[in-house]
Amino acid sequence: MSRTVLIVDDEPVVREVLQRYLEAAGYETALAEDGEVALAKIQAQTRPFDVILLDLVMPKLGGKAVLRTLQEWNYSARCVILTGLLDPEEEKELQRLGARAFLHKPCTLSDLLAAINPSS
Repeated sequence: MSRTVLIVDDEPVVREVLQRYLEAAGYETALAEDGEVALAKIQAQTRPFDVILLDLVMPKLGGKAVLRTLQEWNYSARCVILTGLLDPEEEKELQRLGARAFLHKPCTLSDLLAAINPSS
């Protein structure tokens, strides 16, 4: 069974590049342009996503709010934060909310794959 990744980013180019990378590596992907769309897709999914790639700063509902909601739902996907800049205190808070890895934009394909599947 292939692993599924939800890519959540408000920048269409970022979503498309990540989707191409991941599908070429054998992952199934779904896309969301903001946190509201992401949460709706998560609720509609019959099988939970394995990984959620989550941008922090987005219109409507940002990444931190999505993490809080996923924590309330006890959602078990691996959450990987995509960001340009992140201070250490915010990183600690995001880890408490369930973030398991952090990728700084732009990232390399090897960094992306390592963050999504650290055991490989």
